Amino acid sequence: MISNSEFKAFTRVAWREREFFLLIKLALNLYSDAFRKWRWRKGIFLSRSSAVKSEESDSVQSRKNKGPDKWSGSYRAIQKNAQSFFKPGFTFAPKYEDGTFRAAGGKRLPLNNPSDDVQDKHAWHRLYWLLDSSAEQTDAFLEHWLKEDLDQIAMHPYTVSERIHNMCEWIGGNKVSDDLLEPLIDQIFNDAAWLNSHVESKLGIHNHLLNNARALYIAATIFEEDARSRIWLETARSLWVTLWPRLILADGCFAEQSSYYHILMTRTVLEFLAAAQLHDWILPDNFMEKAERMGRITNLLMRTDGSFPIFGDASPDMPSVWLRGLPQVCFDAGLMTDSVRDGIRAYAGGVSHIGSAILTSQKNGVENSGGPSGWSHEHFNEGGFLFCRNDKLGLELSAYGFTGSELHGHSDTGQGSFEIWWKGRKIVIDGGVPVYGTSEAALFFKGGRGQNGITLDGIPPVPLKSDSVHLPTWYTFLHKQGEWKVIDGEAEFTCFGFSRYHSEIIWRRTWKWEAQSISIIDYICGLNRKTAFRAYLHFGENEWEVIGKDRFQNKNCILNIAGADSTKSSLVKMSHSPDYGNIKESQGIIVSDQIKSSLSLRWTFDFSSGNTNS
Repeated sequence: MISNSEFKAFTRVAWREREFFLLIKLALNLYSDAFRKWRWRKGIFLSRSSAVKSEESDSVQSRKNKGPDKWSGSYRAIQKNAQSFFKPGFTFAPKYEDGTFRAAGGKRLPLNNPSDDVQDKHAWHRLYWLLDSSAEQTDAFLEHWLKEDLDQIAMHPYTVSERIHNMCEWIGGNKVSDDLLEPLIDQIFNDAAWLNSHVESKLGIHNHLLNNARALYIAATIFEEDARSRIWLETARSLWVTLWPRLILADGCFAEQSSYYHILMTRTVLEFLAAAQLHDWILPDNFMEKAERMGRITNLLMRTDGSFPIFGDASPDMPSVWLRGLPQVCFDAGLMTDSVRDGIRAYAGGVSHIGSAILTSQKNGVENSGGPSGWSHEHFNEGGFLFCRNDKLGLELSAYGFTGSELHGHSDTGQGSFEIWWKGRKIVIDGGVPVYGTSEAALFFKGGRGQNGITLDGIPPVPLKSDSVHLPTWYTFLHKQGEWKVIDGEAEFTCFGFSRYHSEIIWRRTWKWEAQSISIIDYICGLNRKTAFRAYLHFGENEWEVIGKDRFQNKNCILNIAGADSTKSSLVKMSHSPDYGNIKESQGIIVSDQIKSSLSLRWTFDFSSGNTNS
């Protein structure tokens, strides 16, 4: 379903351009989509006999009617192989024993899952809860899960991939009774055989294929005595060697336009490189340079308290705290030369077991002094990340603006979005994405109101990916997304996405950092009619208060907003999502105006009163 604001905007443009046929076609498509969605919710099928079977209909397993093949070798030998692979690493503590399981992202749900989010159903069958439940609760959950038939959700290739790895990790690090060990190893064996013939090639170049390879690699490792393991290992090698170079941009950013997925995939590239070293695989040309850049960006993203800016989608695979420790593993493995910003040793997305210096010799870190003013900056043009730091003040600015030719499904409309972090405090936080799909919540958080950007007559700088599939390319204008200019003390991102609304509209956002302040200047021009302007800013803390006209304060941080005389700034309640499945209520700013041609707006954050020796 296309969002209301985008539909209204397209209606206005199509009417102006006399594209009446396209307007009628879009309206009919939207009606058809709405009708199908209504029938799906009501369980109404108009023509069962002519229904086309799902591509994955052959994947459904019934443990009652179609018993899986049993592993013919020693079960304890398989567990020993898993224990050898997952040499002592970080384990979760404390373990949950409250009857809830680790659902999608940061959510916890009761055993009889009442959630409408399909990602929670996937999470149940991915068995993440093996890793953070108490022994008694794990046994009870497993006995329950092993009695269930495996439906199409349970046998989705990505879900099978995650389940394989989680089962292998669990049996490699825990005492397991024969009653549970044997059916679990049978399940891993059958899942791997099934996955090898159901690799997600239909998605094209995508992170799911990397995860398919990840699962097949661990299965091949623990079943190394079986002839089929060599086939699984070759599938994993072929997928990784072919796809990794195409999914890491030249500057080291992961190509799917999400800071969360960049960090998550850093975990997977570490696993690939460890496997390549163990099996003497030949790496693609110049791949180590790209991988080292990827690890370096992960280190820049991860702040000293383990938090990181979440631009684009957050993954439902795990809460962000599970990723903490990855920079340290990257350093130990020789994947980066910078000093580790967050040196804690933690779970690291599941690669804490990877040993030291597995890739190259360990290198000494290089401190970034930040120059005379204490400020330093790093910009990655292809990936769109900007990082500015003043370690003396404990102050960081992170911003994002994509310049590629097409928006990925894991991106959002938050072009020009930014976060400000100060001494462990989340002053400004990206709106985040707590749920996938086209639900009201998904469209809100991915849309203009859920991000730190602007809207014109309700539309954000770029259309949602789910919107663009319904819209003609001449309207979405995805081929010219944005341009960066970065110099000392200043960065400028120019977005042309509003040109779908009117060809002359340009929005430019500039960040300036100096002394003890950060300024953001928004300039928009090229409008030819009265237009509703809205700018949104999400605070990561409560207790902000109004201290004057367009002046706001919270614990020694002061925000001043300067615009036109007609511009209004309001402090309001505003929610954000720090993790998939997690929504927090906080505060934010909405700046509004009715503009006819252009507008300049300046936000200044002053931190001077909070930077005393005391």
